Amino acid sequence: MLTLKEYRQAEVNPQMSFFSTYKPDEILNELAAYFKNENLTFTISEKTWKVTYDAKRGGDESNDLAEVAKIQVKFLRVPDTEKLCVSFNRVGGSSMLFYDQVKKLKQSLLPCNNATNE
Repeated sequence: MLTLKEYRQAEVNPQMSFFSTYKPDEILNELAAYFKNENLTFTISEKTWKVTYDAKRGGDESNDLAEVAKIQVKFLRVPDTEKLCVSFNRVGGSSMLFYDQVKKLKQSLLPCNNATNE
């Protein structure tokens, strides 16, 4: 069983997150569909509700000059509510690719973005 870590406002960038009343497994299913559609492989943490994947664009067959980014999507429980915070974090690599990926992920997960932190 995966642990749902607690949301702490000071640790989450509001531009790189959203709030939802969906359950973690429902959002994870939406993410998995997005990753499959984009031909991206991902890893689910064995301990917490966290998904990590590598994004890449450009370059040639030998991957020379490819732009890469390692991205994490965390699900955090908002205290005293039934809400989740979905937070996007760049673990490494290109900032521009990370921002582009977050924009695409947020668009793909738009139905899940159905709450505020109030």
